[in-house]
Amino acid sequence: MIGALQVIWLLPGLFLGSFLPWYFFEEPKHIVKTYMLYARAFHEIVSIKFLLLTLISPWKSIRDEYPSGGFNLGEFAQSLTLNITSRVIGFLFRIVTLAIGLAMQVALFVGFLAYIILWFFYPGILIAGIAYLTSTSL
Repeated sequence: MIGALQVIWLLPGLFLGSFLPWYFFEEPKHIVKTYMLYARAFHEIVSIKFLLLTLISPWKSIRDEYPSGGFNLGEFAQSLTLNITSRVIGFLFRIVTLAIGLAMQVALFVGFLAYIILWFFYPGILIAGIAYLTSTSL
């Protein structure tokens, strides 16, 4: 059986050899990789580049061909109205989707930034909290 003195003797080696590299190098690398996977997945769900490229495209490709063979003002106005309406509806849906996608990416980045900052400062916060609790009278 390992005695208390042997455990105290082994702790600094375990702490410096295993815990510190894991805490300050391995786990932050894992956190960044996880953030990148989530950011890529959100980008796949809401493709900002595709939305910008098709911003003024007709909604679901609904469009009317303009009349050929003579000019008829009624048919031309009907086609123009449908085409403009389809493009406006497509624009509105894409703008809303673009705003939601950008908000998702910004929220993910803010959450990641808060998490990684708290990850690095948690040991100091813990030690300061313990020092504060032990120094004040309850």
